[in-house]
Amino acid sequence: MSTPVGIVLVSHSAELAAGLRLLVGQIGSDAVPLVTAAGTHDGRIGTSCDRVLNALDDADRGSRRCESSRQRPAMSASPDTSPAPAGHEAAVVLSVDLHARPAGRLARAAGQFSSTIELGSKGRTINPATVLGVMGLGVTAGSTVTVRATGPEPHDAVATLTDVLANVE
Repeated sequence: MSTPVGIVLVSHSAELAAGLRLLVGQIGSDAVPLVTAAGTHDGRIGTSCDRVLNALDDADRGSRRCESSRQRPAMSASPDTSPAPAGHEAAVVLSVDLHARPAGRLARAAGQFSSTIELGSKGRTINPATVLGVMGLGVTAGSTVTVRATGPEPHDAVATLTDVLANVE
């Protein structure tokens, strides 16, 4: 039997998210936690990274923290003697908070490469292939973000993503 997973509705509009939550709640089941992350703290249109992170935590708590997507890879009985894949790494200090639009740009940019790409900050590492993954990293102005890539075209992948991060508006 699988553990239920919480759903987080993210929107720039608190009213839109509330309406969608009401609609989904009427046609769905109470067994799945449904949490919204919408609008800014001062009631304007926008997306708050803090609200998204809190909603993700709330959805995880409601679902008894589903760990199925976070399983560790199986360990091999014999040591891996293959050479490490070629890679590249660079760091960027953000001038502003990383919000939804640049997170979308990062996800699109990461999707252009077949490299394995990681973003890291504050001891956390994520795959930048999804907007929620990027926003879940929770980086704000002044944070250092490290971009790593291995496999094909690691230098191009790192250069493209660091350019997106360096030009966040």
